[in-house]
Amino acid sequence: MSSDLKLSVLLIAGSYLLGALPSAYLLGRAVKGIDIRKYGSGNVGISNVSSHVGKWWAVPIIFFDVWVKGVLTVTIASEKVLGLGPWTEVGAGMASILGHNWSVWLKFSGGRGLATALGVVAALYYPLVVLYGSTAGMAWMAVRIRQNPVYAALGILMLTGFGIALWFFDKPLWVVLFCPLFLAVLLSGYALAAAWSRTAQRVHDSAVWWGLAALLMPVWSVILAQPMEVTSLCLGFLVVTAAKRIMSNRGSGTGPDERVPPLRLIRNRLVFDRDISERREWVYRSPEEGSTPSERISPETVGKTGADPARRDKMGVSQ
Repeated sequence: MSSDLKLSVLLIAGSYLLGALPSAYLLGRAVKGIDIRKYGSGNVGISNVSSHVGKWWAVPIIFFDVWVKGVLTVTIASEKVLGLGPWTEVGAGMASILGHNWSVWLKFSGGRGLATALGVVAALYYPLVVLYGSTAGMAWMAVRIRQNPVYAALGILMLTGFGIALWFFDKPLWVVLFCPLFLAVLLSGYALAAAWSRTAQRVHDSAVWWGLAALLMPVWSVILAQPMEVTSLCLGFLVVTAAKRIMSNRGSGTGPDERVPPLRLIRNRLVFDRDISERREWVYRSPEEGSTPSERISPETVGKTGADPARRDKMGVSQ
């Protein structure tokens, strides 16, 4: 075995262990004294920390997941440091994502790997990150257009700027026109869906946005004529995202009073990244004994004495 191959294997293994560091879990323990896996979605990630520990506490998690787990692992493998080749860069990045999603330190539970994937893709080819984020960003702006038309102007401004940026990257004219046009259609479609009462609630669901963003990332990679290594990573991330959603974290599923038929459960997990239809009841669940879905934490009660997770822990509530 050559020295480069040995180094590549060691780096990929090390990237998995680095990605497996449960920063969200450790922060939840340190700040609130809770096991974040037993609250809300059960994910060991940014959104669950934001809901049950505090919004500002998500900031250091974002930094660590994007820059340390994502950008750093790929950069070490790149020509800037070790020069182990593009496949090792992709392998290290994917290993970090897998570690984040199935952490050996948490008996193979974990998060969803979105922030880590952003860092990995940014290190490989950052325009892909712009497209990935823009796919979800169009939905974020669309659901707010009815409240404030400024969001429509902001969306148009972003699309124009993105087209100009592609032109400066010397992309073919059809790519320069197609990418912003597609995102404009996406923005319009989301806005119409948000205005229709039957679909308005679903459009507000961020899991749908990010799922679509992951689905389109291999397509963007092909359109932007990226190397096979980058497209393979995008496909791999799509498969990992789908697998993680369907499998969920052990112990984070529905309780006896919330049983969902198997096919509906798979659909809910794959599309909405949860077991039940109601997002608020899922996001603000707590391990409080004897609670029913209507009695679980709501956004209005988070932080109050009776609903504070650390307070419940002191009262002897099971985690």
